[in-house]
Amino acid sequence: MSHCIKPNCPDPENPDNILFCQACGSELLLAGEYRVSRLLGKGGFGRTYEVSQGSRTKVLKVLIKHQPKAMGMV
Repeated sequence: MSHCIKPNCPDPENPDNILFCQACGSELLLAGEYRVSRLLGKGGFGRTYEVSQGSRTKVLKVLIKHQPKAMGMV
């Protein structure tokens, strides 16, 4: 499964063989090479996803609030 990271997507789960979200039209292949496979967690400031690049697995954090506290600034 590919997961759409658009915050307001009504149905973020998509098959792996498509490039754009079936629900909202957002691109599913990030930076041309990373596919988001699942949501790991979410909170008030952002969401954390598991992404894959070929056989490598990585973690992606997406901030959803643009506040200094959310970005680790004081």
